[in-house]
Amino acid sequence: LYGGNASGKLVRADGSINNFGGSKAWGGHFDYLYGAWVLRLGVGVFLADEVPDLAALVSGLRATGEPQAAALAERFARRERKTLFLASGAAYDEGPFQVRLFFGRTESDSTVGLNINTGLIVAGYDTGVLTPYLRGSFVDNRAGIAPTGLPDTPEYAALNAGAAAVQALTDNNQSSLALGVRYDIRPKLALKVQVDRVWMDGTTLVYEGQRPQRGEDALTLFGLALDFVF
Repeated sequence: LYGGNASGKLVRADGSINNFGGSKAWGGHFDYLYGAWVLRLGVGVFLADEVPDLAALVSGLRATGEPQAAALAERFARRERKTLFLASGAAYDEGPFQVRLFFGRTESDSTVGLNINTGLIVAGYDTGVLTPYLRGSFVDNRAGIAPTGLPDTPEYAALNAGAAAVQALTDNNQSSLALGVRYDIRPKLALKVQVDRVWMDGTTLVYEGQRPQRGEDALTLFGLALDFVF
């Protein structure tokens, strides 16, 4: 079990800042050992101390009289602050073959909260000195970006852009495939080399000092790490 208060700030891709000072988090996990398998279930709750004020956007959408815009306005007007995290995982480690599996689900009542599914699978083979491994992962946004139903005209340009921008803050669909190898230099000291290929759709990731245009994008990452235990 765990619990406590959060602190710090999160800078989003659009430059806005979320202050988590005073927010609360609590939860716990349950482990079950079965032979060479370790199974885990976890749950967590995050209660934000504050939520963005979208009053101007809400009133503008309501004033149009468009049903889709009004529905979005009601969604943006919510002041709920709770986010629920659910997780399950399994790990197998006996002999040279190693496997790790993970699936998570995040559900939020907040307008700018995450509503995503995440998954990860890692498989490796330990030869004694070298351990080659393959890893796949994904992030799937269940909400997407709902349209306002308003025409794409200068009169409604600001409302259309504002509604899309708010939803885009948490719209992130991503998958990746990684190939790596770990070299055990000596006990408790290992060198790891890894290459990742990442496919993004509607990412909020910022790299090279800028945020890419919305839509599909991809990048390749090369990593070198020295892992140690002391």
